[in-house]
Amino acid sequence: MSISVTCPECDHTFSVRNEYAGKRGKCPHCGGVFRAEPSAPSVGVAMPAALASRSGVSLGGSSGANGGFAIDTAAPSHAPAPAGRKSGGKRKKSARSQHTAPSMPIWGWITIATLGVAAFVGGGLVFWSRAGDAIKIAERIDDGSEAESTKQKLLDEIKILEDEIATLKGSLAAAEKSIGVKPKEKGPLGEIEKRIVPGVVKVIPYINDRPQQSTATGFLIEAGGKTLVVTTHRVCEGANKIGIKLATGTEYEVEGIVAEKPNQDIAILKPKSEMPGAGKLTIAENVVLSRGDTVYAIGNPGKQEFTTSRGVITRVLPQDKYLGENPKFDVAMRRDAAANADFIEHDARIFPGDYGGPLLNANLDVIGMNQVLVTMVMNDGRTIVQTFGAAEEIKHVISVAKMATDTIIPYPPAPKKPPKKDDKKDDKKEGEDEDPSDEGDETKPDDDPPADESEDGESEDGDDKPAAEGLAGKIDALYDECEAFDWTPEGEEEYGKLADIARRVTEAKELDDDDDQKEAADKSADKVLERLAELDWDDSDELEKLNELAVAATVEKDAGIFLAGTVRGVAQFNEKPGLMVQIDGSDSFALVVTDKAAGVSPGSKWLLLGQYDADQGLPFKSPEDGTEGTAFLIRSKALVPLGDE
Repeated sequence: MSISVTCPECDHTFSVRNEYAGKRGKCPHCGGVFRAEPSAPSVGVAMPAALASRSGVSLGGSSGANGGFAIDTAAPSHAPAPAGRKSGGKRKKSARSQHTAPSMPIWGWITIATLGVAAFVGGGLVFWSRAGDAIKIAERIDDGSEAESTKQKLLDEIKILEDEIATLKGSLAAAEKSIGVKPKEKGPLGEIEKRIVPGVVKVIPYINDRPQQSTATGFLIEAGGKTLVVTTHRVCEGANKIGIKLATGTEYEVEGIVAEKPNQDIAILKPKSEMPGAGKLTIAENVVLSRGDTVYAIGNPGKQEFTTSRGVITRVLPQDKYLGENPKFDVAMRRDAAANADFIEHDARIFPGDYGGPLLNANLDVIGMNQVLVTMVMNDGRTIVQTFGAAEEIKHVISVAKMATDTIIPYPPAPKKPPKKDDKKDDKKEGEDEDPSDEGDETKPDDDPPADESEDGESEDGDDKPAAEGLAGKIDALYDECEAFDWTPEGEEEYGKLADIARRVTEAKELDDDDDQKEAADKSADKVLERLAELDWDDSDELEKLNELAVAATVEKDAGIFLAGTVRGVAQFNEKPGLMVQIDGSDSFALVVTDKAAGVSPGSKWLLLGQYDADQGLPFKSPEDGTEGTAFLIRSKALVPLGDE
C-alpha cells in the first residue's frame, strides 16, 4: 500500500510507500519539504456533508478505496501558489535578485512568527478534535460480533438457570416424599394390567393333595433381597400344601411360611422356585391417606380371578376405635386387642377370596392388605348387604415381613373350635355344607365339630392363641438352628432366631392349662430353657454382643426379645407383678411383667425370654442414680438365672 502526499510548496500530488509514514521528505518536483501523514482507516459508513466539511473528514464515494471516510489533512480549498511561481509549478528566480525589499523591524518578525505558531497550534487542535469525533463514531459502529457475544452470554445464563431449576425440582420432590404428599392420578386402568397384575397371585390351599374351594389372594414383595408372598394367615390353616397361581395360569408350590402373625391374620410365604413373568409390587411410603382418595382392589373372588374394582377411602382409623363401633364383619376379625394397628375403610367392591389382596392408591402403590368385609343387615332382618371393605395398613404387614428368616414354619392345623358366629349365621343348619364364600370357616376339617364345642364361649379367644401342635414343631425347628451357632449370635439374622424362639416359648407358656395340646408345646419350651441353663454364660463379651443386638432390634408389639439383664427392683405394672431389669452394658431398662417376680431378688442376673408388650420404648429414669434411658415393656414366662452380682 502507499500514502498519497501533496507538496505544500508546489501542490504537486504523488505517492510514497507506507514505510515512510510520519517521516519527512523532499518533493520530487520542486524539492520542497513534505511530511507523509498516514491516512485514517475507512469504516464503511456515511457521514453528513456538513459534518465532513466542518471536521475536515472527507466522505468516501465510489472513488474511495473502501467506500468509507478518511481523515483529510489538506485544507478544504487550495491556496494560490506563492508569489514568484508560475501556475505550472516552475520555481522563478528569487525576487531578491532583482530588487531589495524594504527592511522590517525585528518586533514585526517576532509578531508574525508568534501569530504563525498560534495559528499552527490552533489549527492542530481543531484537526485533532474533529478527527477524534470521527474515530469515536467509527468505534460505535458494531460489525455484529458484539451482539453475537451478548447473545451467547445470555444463552449461557439461561442454561445455568435451567440447571438450577432442575435441581430445585429434585429437592422439592424429595421434600414432598419425606413429609408425605397425596399421589396424583396415574392414568387409565391399563397400567394395572401391565404393572400390578403380574405381582398378584391366587393362593390355593391343599388338604390331602386336594385343592380347596376356600382360596385367597396374595401379592409379591421384596424383603431382605428375597421375593416373598403376602397373604392372609387363615388360608394356611389345615393345609399340607399351598400353591400360588399367577395371572398367566401357571401354578407354583410354596416352600412354607417364613413369618407370621396369626392374631393379625398375616402370613408371609416363600415360593419354592423362581417364577418367570412374575412382578413385585411397590410399597407406599410416607403417603398421606385421606377420605375421598382413589383406591383400587385386586383379588380372586370365588371362581373369578384377578378382578379389579375401584373406590375411595371412606375413612382411616385405629383398630381400637374401629372395633369399638362393633361393626359386623363377614368373617371373624383376628385382632390383638392391644395391637396399635390402623385400618383403611373403603368402598371398592371386595368379596371372600379377595382377602390377602393388595389395596392400591392412585399411584398404584400398595397401601394396605384387604382383610374383611363390613356388612349391614337390612330392616327385614334377613337381607345382608356389603357396605365397606377394611384393609390393614401396609406398614403393619411389612413389619411382619421383616421378621422372615430361612426357617420354614410348619403350616398351622385347622382350628378345632370354630369362631363365634354372627347373628346372621345362627340359622345355618348343623351339618350343612359351608358356603365357599364363608372364609371364616374355610379351613375347618371336613367333619363338623361336636355341638358342645361349637357353643364354647372361649372359641374366639382360642383363635388368638397359637395352635399347640404347630407351635411345638416351630420351637423344635428353631432349637436346632440356635444350636448351630451355639446360642451366641454374631449378627442380626442369628439374633432374629433367638428372638423368634423367645416369642414361641412365651406363646407356649401362655396356652390354657386345659388345652389338651399344651403338653407338647410345654415340653419343647422346657427343652429350650434347660439347654440355656446348661450353657456357660461367663463370657461378658458374648452377653454384651447379645444385648447390643437386642437393643438395636425393631420394637414391635408381640415380637420376641432375648436379652441378659440385672434386676434393679420388683414392681407392679397394671396390678400385675413385674421386675425392673437393666439391660447389661446399656442405659436401657426392661419393665418385665412376669409371674416369676416373687422368686427374684434385686441384683441378680437373668436371661430373659419374652415378647414386647408395646410398639415402642418409653422414656425412663433410673430410681438409683437418675440416669435417663429407654424402657421396654415386656411380658415373660421364662427366666434363666445367670448368677448373682
